[in-house]
Amino acid sequence: MAVFALVYLGMMLGSLPPLALDRTGIAVLGAIVLIASGRIGLGEAAVPTVLGLGATWWVIRASVRGRWAGTTPVPAAHDVRFDRWQTAKGLIVLGVVVVLFLVTEWPREIVALGAAGVLLVSRQTASRDTLGALDGQLVLLFMGLFVVNQAFSSNGLPARLLTDAAAHGVDLRAPGALFALTAVLSNVVSNVPAVMLLLPAATHPQAGAVLALSSTPASACR
Repeated sequence: MAVFALVYLGMMLGSLPPLALDRTGIAVLGAIVLIASGRIGLGEAAVPTVLGLGATWWVIRASVRGRWAGTTPVPAAHDVRFDRWQTAKGLIVLGVVVVLFLVTEWPREIVALGAAGVLLVSRQTASRDTLGALDGQLVLLFMGLFVVNQAFSSNGLPARLLTDAAAHGVDLRAPGALFALTAVLSNVVSNVPAVMLLLPAATHPQAGAVLALSSTPASACR
């Protein structure tokens, strides 16, 4: 209830002084708090998110019908001033996340969301600027890959392929085989699609580290 009240107070005021949060930042931070605190599950959050995206797209399409083309001036590029505090803050949060990943059993997606919320809260950097730095094309890529891979996994084919490979003496769940396959596939389809495709095989306790170590070099080689 407190989160709801603060979020809608921010909606009314347009900000939450003294934090540099706009309405979008407030809504995102509220969602992060609810999910990270366990008040709402990721599955429960998915339905209103999808419906909200659909409604937003409908409103945008209706409001600009026939006026999609336009001239956008190119802003002048400026040097970014080095901010010691924001840099230190980011490094500290990153360090805490790495430690929590390594020494706790906390769900990693919740830890990552919590870290994102901490970084979003600032008295100097506007949340609009922070969220504006997100690569929209990359986000859409991830969303599309999640849908495609979920459809692929739902027919049971990946599980059958893993079983057939094991029957022929190749256990793709073993760290060595997973490392080799990830390295090869990452150089073929790029590292992110490869990792998402091989997640069903990542059941070994060391699978996360294996996927990270074997797929990362491919991003520099492509």
